[in-house]
Amino acid sequence: MELVLPRNRASTSQVDTLRQSGDSEISSVENHVWIEKVSFGSPLITQGYRLAALKAASSCADDIPLGSLGIIAPRLESGANYMKLLKKTPLFERIPNWQLQASVLEASLFQPLPRDRRLDVFPRENMAPDKYFDLIPLTWISCNNRTKTLASNRFIFEMMIISFLDFQADEFMEAVAGPAYEGRTDELNRLIEDICDEIGHIPSPNSPNKRRKTSENRFSRSPDAKRNGTNGCCSLDVKDLVHKINGHGTQYGCEEVRNVLSRFVSHIYHHPSVRSASDWDRASMLRELRVYLHAHVTQSVDNAHLVLTRRTARQRDEASTTETTGCHDPSSDSYFRWVPNGTETFPTTKTKYLAAAVCQHLASMCRMYNDYGSVARDQAEDNLNSVDFSEFGGPNDGTTSDKNAPQQETAEECCTEIAMQAKKKALYELAQYERSWLNDALIRLKAEMQGSQNRRQLDTWQMFCDVTDLYGQIYVVKDIASRMKMG
Repeated sequence: MELVLPRNRASTSQVDTLRQSGDSEISSVENHVWIEKVSFGSPLITQGYRLAALKAASSCADDIPLGSLGIIAPRLESGANYMKLLKKTPLFERIPNWQLQASVLEASLFQPLPRDRRLDVFPRENMAPDKYFDLIPLTWISCNNRTKTLASNRFIFEMMIISFLDFQADEFMEAVAGPAYEGRTDELNRLIEDICDEIGHIPSPNSPNKRRKTSENRFSRSPDAKRNGTNGCCSLDVKDLVHKINGHGTQYGCEEVRNVLSRFVSHIYHHPSVRSASDWDRASMLRELRVYLHAHVTQSVDNAHLVLTRRTARQRDEASTTETTGCHDPSSDSYFRWVPNGTETFPTTKTKYLAAAVCQHLASMCRMYNDYGSVARDQAEDNLNSVDFSEFGGPNDGTTSDKNAPQQETAEECCTEIAMQAKKKALYELAQYERSWLNDALIRLKAEMQGSQNRRQLDTWQMFCDVTDLYGQIYVVKDIASRMKMG
């Protein structure tokens, strides 16, 4: 039996409506003029083209054979559920069903491509199924179609790869690197610096030659840190190479962590498009990639000291706003800025500043959306969440009851649930505040870029912001991250 590309009712109905409109337009005008030269017209050729157009439109098949196109059968099992999920977000609540269903169908054709690259960089041991994976193509395709950005398929595919690498990096740092360097996070920070220095050949302010000049470096060695003198890797006994994570063992020690992180940084930095970008854009990408990885280390420390921490929520968001919400690692912004001829995407001081402001507000907003949607998962995994800070749930935040909240068995549980709803409400309002500044920065940046040769790049960047925003909105609706397996 030959595989076919299915057409759903909504998209078929829309296509039929447009086809019938075209039929009526062609049939309503008798004298269609076909012109080869200004002084020449042929009624015979005109009639031939007219009949051919009508015949082609009337013979559209309901099902398109895939075998003749060399296409693997798409996976559509989750398409309907994903479409319902997107329809619950502000970005897509007003998008017609037929357009979303067409995006689901188009995204299904991309699904096998990123799956072939799924294990190129990060391992998947000790992780629950990556339920977000098939959603990634849809987020990019649907946002591209929503604004009619018409970004190239090659570009869309590359950003799908970056999206799942962001998810995987988040998982790896939390489930493997953090536990492997538990109590030795300064060594993990030095490892990140060494990897970025070696791969990028751009020493950071915290590179070894700089570190030796000051005793106040933030990544200085703790008294109990054990070094073997090579690559900043800790010295461990064989038995220490097995780390217990929620009751499960994973065979990853310091050298294995180094190898995986090196693959990740190298994959990003040595991508052909990054190599062809301007020096400023490449340096910016590597700098933000450092910050992104260090933020994960900071997060692991905060998780370990969840009860003792006294930093404010604002300080935390500034320090670790780079943590991902699916596709949003700030290095993704820089990765996104490629211009093939090596010119800078944002060539002036003002556009650079405004672009950085967009990234900051976008990351902060989506960090808050992420925390809003993942309170239960973070509590189960002992991860620090914005609502854990003392600013949330104060006496003036309000604790109005939510009629849709689940029924609690005891008065104590009821009070706890009401308090949590108040904290989440406050967090959501802060995220909306960040959105207002994000929109303001985007408006100013677009005005500054008017007439620029990179205006097209800015339109595509807006689509990138939409994708990142969409992940944040999805987190508000439903937590999509993979959990570490529990013992």
